[in-house]
Amino acid sequence: MLGDERKGPASVKPGGKPLISPQEVHDFGIEVVVEHMEQDGYQDFKVCNLLNTDPQIRAVKDGQTINVIVRTAMFPGHAQLVQRDSVQHALDNARSKGELCCFAGVELYRACTPNEMKTPRPLREVGGTGFYIYYGGLQELIIWQ
Repeated sequence: MLGDERKGPASVKPGGKPLISPQEVHDFGIEVVVEHMEQDGYQDFKVCNLLNTDPQIRAVKDGQTINVIVRTAMFPGHAQLVQRDSVQHALDNARSKGELCCFAGVELYRACTPNEMKTPRPLREVGGTGFYIYYGGLQELIIWQ
């Protein structure tokens, strides 16, 4: 076995049981993004944590409203936009109101699994398990093709 090989995904306990539910993963990602936005001076938050609903976050900074589509993934997955219709609808809706629309990807790496992440990130606990977090910030959506 090579040093970087893994025995199973980080989101599953030995025996095949999920560490945390998809809703908990989603909620955790939204929480991470809201905390960073608060630190950056955003206010007047409206949060929707329903799965398959975009955007998840609306907030205001310096008079500009921003809509944020959050995707959270567990290693080995990657946080990415894949629901074309939902994203396009959120982007069109924001534009029609003169608002910004951004993407926020959050990736979680189980802390107790070796070689999952080479660079340490903030460590948080959810569902009784520690996770490293990778959050690259808000990325403005200009056009969706």
